Amino acid sequence: MNKTSLRIAQALLAMASLGTAGADVIVFQEDFESGTAPSQITGGAVQTTGGIHASVGSRQYRNGATLSLTGLPAHQQIRISFTFLAWDSWDGTGSGDGPDYFNVKLDGTSLFAEAFANASGSTTFVTSGGAGYTGSQLVSPFVGDFAFLAWNDAAYTIDIQFVNHTSSTATFSFFRSFAGEAPNTSGPDETIGLDNIVVAVNDVPEPASIGLAGLGGLAMALLRRR
Repeated sequence: MNKTSLRIAQALLAMASLGTAGADVIVFQEDFESGTAPSQITGGAVQTTGGIHASVGSRQYRNGATLSLTGLPAHQQIRISFTFLAWDSWDGTGSGDGPDYFNVKLDGTSLFAEAFANASGSTTFVTSGGAGYTGSQLVSPFVGDFAFLAWNDAAYTIDIQFVNHTSSTATFSFFRSFAGEAPNTSGPDETIGLDNIVVAVNDVPEPASIGLAGLGGLAMALLRRR
């Protein structure tokens, strides 16, 4: 390839890079600092937890809490991130009282299901990133009075990566279960807290962007001829 063709290919790649990436659009954000839950969230109550922050929590969260969104802009993918507060007696894998799983679903499809261990057993949550998510441990399990019972409490950030989604509505459900979503018939002693929820969508590229993507393909073809 001569220098002129190389410059043309480089220019085409630069032009294509400007238009093919869709921008992330935040469609919902809530930190509960107002002390009340927005109408989109059902299945719990906002509480002040030790004066640190407000969040949604209930011992009955094994029965489900939901975040329902409507009127979403045109998009191809959706993601959600939040702080998960694992309060009270969460028992992980290898425990006779568990394992207790925290689950997240989108429109009935599982996005996240990991075991957490405050009281006994081992957690399956991976701070370096697991299947379809990244995360970190904000607060290691310790005896705290943040919820209902005198068990260890912990906090984690969970960022569920973009998944395909095009509907103008989205329903996220958060709940606790045994492995395989088996119900706990003995009654719960685990509490779910949610805080700092952010939902974003990846918008549909404009028609011009699609054309620019074609330019990128032409540029790559020129480069392969070198």
